[in-house]
Amino acid sequence: MPYGQTHTGRHKQAQAPPVCRLLFEVLCLASKDPGVKKMWRYLEQRLYKRRSVNLNAEIGVEIKKGNVVKKYLLPVKVINLSLQGCCFITDTILLNGKHLFLEDIGSKKIDIQIYLSDNLIKTLAKVIWFDYTQEYKKFKVGLSFEFMEDINMKFLKQYLSLKDSALKQ
Repeated sequence: MPYGQTHTGRHKQAQAPPVCRLLFEVLCLASKDPGVKKMWRYLEQRLYKRRSVNLNAEIGVEIKKGNVVKKYLLPVKVINLSLQGCCFITDTILLNGKHLFLEDIGSKKIDIQIYLSDNLIKTLAKVIWFDYTQEYKKFKVGLSFEFMEDINMKFLKQYLSLKDSALKQ
């Protein structure tokens, strides 16, 4: 069965391995060919709708120096959110000389806690991508949620549902 296809043969989400995806992204974004850009849009399909938000959050980062591991909570701002993941912005990309996200792309899980209006959700996530954005003059980081406890998923669904109903009014 081809990569990215379900047993019914229909594509739910095209997802290449992280290194291939990164190379493909660079080629697509550099290309002037509209056909290649269409392929990138297809690759970027998501299972869940993304909502624009402006939420405070914190990510757990670990810095190793020799045999000593220090843990920090880094404040970030979540700018879009779905049931599948989120995107946040941050000023901090280096901490004590260590790049916070480069080594973690597609592999290591990080802790994130997002402060919703009435609740706090905590979950594990994987770094999918990061880039500097001129729009915010900060770094944007895309996360994919790995595992979310039922209560956190309930809070997230409630929040997103309220956000959707507020937009309809």
